[in-house]
This record gives sequence, structure tokens and C-alpha cells, in this order.
Amino acid sequence: MGWGDYLMTSGHVRRIKKNNPKIQVLINNPFNTTKFYKDIFLKNPYVTQEKDLNKDLPFVKINRVESGKVDKTSNKIIWYNERVSEVGDLYSTNEELKFADEFLSKVKADWILKNKKKPKAVIYISNIAKSSSLLKDKEKNQNTYIHHVNKEWGEKQWQKFINFVKQDFILIKTSHIKDENINGIYSIVCDFRSVKAIMDKSDYFIGNEGGLSHLWATTRKKGIVFFGHWIPPHLTGYPFHTNISINSDNHCGSLGVCEECLSFFQNLSPDFIKYILEKDI
Repeated sequence: MGWGDYLMTSGHVRRIKKNNPKIQVLINNPFNTTKFYKDIFLKNPYVTQEKDLNKDLPFVKINRVESGKVDKTSNKIIWYNERVSEVGDLYSTNEELKFADEFLSKVKADWILKNKKKPKAVIYISNIAKSSSLLKDKEKNQNTYIHHVNKEWGEKQWQKFINFVKQDFILIKTSHIKDENINGIYSIVCDFRSVKAIMDKSDYFIGNEGGLSHLWATTRKKGIVFFGHWIPPHLTGYPFHTNISINSDNHCGSLGVCEECLSFFQNLSPDFIKYILEKDI
């Protein structure tokens, strides 16, 4: 329940506006005071900003979409039953597109020099889920949610997969801060708006469900998204992705460590992910 919600909301705004061209569509407060709101809806022709609202013309205010509600008693997210995902939009600037071009041109030149051939495709990797925290009480310490571990494949599994495919595919990732390089992956530090420009010039996505998988969905391209035991694909998944999940509808939403979630990813074979990738490409 983070900035991926804004991206899904942008899809709902587009649908409302296209069905009702004369209506002004705004997002309810308090979400439109955040940096994520300003960056995601930058240059978006479907959303009306508060400062541009003409109250003499028809308008509607909608809530940012949410996939569930935090239950502090059980320390988990109670997922809603209805699908909330809708392919969103994010409009890149010329500077962001130039940044992506320069990065990928250098990466491709280096990869071809090392491998003496052309790559089959450029794969965007999202190998780390975002941790989050909530201030339980202003006078007490933060209550940190560690559910990101329930959504991650793990360093060993990723490295096995990377070793399987790095001689045929260019693998790239991004980060908002400098992190440790992973053997076989090209990485760069940038904000998520520049990530979108890089994704537009990539061919495929592999990674966990979250903000980056929703950002990838705006490209309308194929990918593999890890849902695991934590969140149901019917809620935030897209039909043009291969959504990897459990066979039942018993997704935990735990905000602590879940052994069933960890077990799912321990048993997710790198060979299987390689098979799906090569089948799609």
C-alpha cells in the first residue's frame, strides 16, 4: 500500500475521463499533497489539479485506490475482495528519456563487448521489496513492519537465476540510493520517474509485486511478477504478466515474518523462472 496505489489510481482516472470527457477528475485529499502524487501525475492529461479546478463545470473527486486495510490486532493486512489494479500512466520528460538512452547505450555496448554477440533482450530486475514503517505512537518508538521479507526471492535464488541467463540477456536494475552491485546485473541510481523511462526501453520484467511491477505495467509489456503467499494476484495483478502465486486464496498479508511466505520463495526454482522467460521472449 504505497506509491503503486497512485499508479493504479491513474488508470482509474483515465477510464473515468475517457468515459466522461467533459468531467474534471481530482484525487481526494490528503494524497494530493505528497511528492509521489506530484511526480506520478506530472503531465497527466486526465487528472485535474486543485489549482485548475473550475467549479462551474462538472467535476468528481475520487479516492486513491487501496488493496486492503491494516488490522493492528492481527498485525496483517486484510485484503479486499474486489480487483483494484488498472494499468496506469506515467509521462516521461525529454530529460528522463535522454537519461535512459545514455544509460542503456553504455550498458549494451559493454555487454556486447564482453559477450561477443547481441543480447536476446533487456530484462529489468526488481530483486528487493520495500520495507515500511508506521509511527505507532508519537511518544513511543516506531513500530517497524518487516513484511518485505515475505515478498523476496532471496539473494541465493536470484544469483542462481542470474548465472543461468546473464550470457544471453542484459539484466538491469535501479535504486534510489547506492547499493551493492550484484554479479551479472547492471545498476544505476535514479528516481522512479527515470526508472519509467528505462523500463520503456527494456523488454521484460522479473520481480516482486509492488510499486515497480505497477510501474512496469504502464509499459503494457510482459513480465514475471512474484506474488507468493502474501498478496492475491486477482487484486493487484495484470493479465499480460505471469503472476507467480500459491494455488489457494489464503494469502496472509502478514506485517511480520511469515514462514509460509519464506517457504514459497525457497521452493521457487530459478530453472522454472528461466523457462517462463525464454518461452515469453
